[in-house]
Amino acid sequence: MLPVFQSIFLQSLGYAIANSLWQMAILWLLYLLMTSLAKPRASVKYSLAVILQSIGFIWFIITLFFYYSAYQQWTPIADGAASGTITTVVPPGVGFRSTILKLMIWAEQLLPYLSAAYLILMVFLSVKWIIGYRYTLQIRKEGLVKMPANWRVFVQDTALQLGITREVRIFLSEKIASPLTIGFLKPLILVPVASINHLSVAQLEAILLHELAHIKRYDYLVNILLSVAEISLFFNPFTRLFSAHIRKERENSCDDWVLQFQYSASTYAEALLRMAQLQATPALVMAAAGSHQHELLNRVKRMIGAHENRFTYKKQLLSFLLVTSILSSVA
Repeated sequence: MLPVFQSIFLQSLGYAIANSLWQMAILWLLYLLMTSLAKPRASVKYSLAVILQSIGFIWFIITLFFYYSAYQQWTPIADGAASGTITTVVPPGVGFRSTILKLMIWAEQLLPYLSAAYLILMVFLSVKWIIGYRYTLQIRKEGLVKMPANWRVFVQDTALQLGITREVRIFLSEKIASPLTIGFLKPLILVPVASINHLSVAQLEAILLHELAHIKRYDYLVNILLSVAEISLFFNPFTRLFSAHIRKERENSCDDWVLQFQYSASTYAEALLRMAQLQATPALVMAAAGSHQHELLNRVKRMIGAHENRFTYKKQLLSFLLVTSILSSVA
């Protein structure tokens, strides 16, 4: 093995990567158990998923430091070897137990190579994240058009009602196709220019309230912090499951905020469907319509199913035709 792959850090990182699989699996099973038994609302599911995802990331870091400290204390240093490297002694002998031990040692010797591949891929994902962040900054400054005064007043008044103390700015944008929110300290809501003509007053109000809910809940900041965990644990399938549920419950929570303000579920759902586009949305922004049609359709079904009393066959048929026609036009 090359000296660079005998690094204590690479060996410890390999163990942390391997252990994170069962660690995140336990947390995911805990999430499924708690949400299945208690059946909490969307905001509670979101908070629970964020907490467990964060615990999994912290657990990964603690595991890395644990193995690193253990190797420094107990790994024998071969004569003439540089400090910070490890050596592995393969025991002689034959038999089942000896074979299993040799396989374990062989797998242990592969861990540094796994760690090296992990670091290379993580650098690639980090660069991709930085590119997305720079694009987010670009659309924050370019292609902006002043929003009509009545909508600026609506955003300011609604922000005060929600208890948002930070100044919230709103602009029309020529570079986006779906309303979105950017920023934490200085939040900015961007609305597509076309939405002014394609949405009714009530629909646009509902969309803006959705974006204000993201600001009130600090979703932009939480999303950036969780991006660190997602990049660090990109290899873990349970991390991906957590991320998908966090995105889903985050949007469901903001949808619930809109419906609490007595906006019609069908009117709001139609607004979301009209704004839905097959587009590449920056990863850091908070977009009202989302980036996947099947996720948006599930949100529509959830809102209409939860807020329409005694859904008759006629209403179901009209809702189905509405969803089908709008999705067909978008496609």
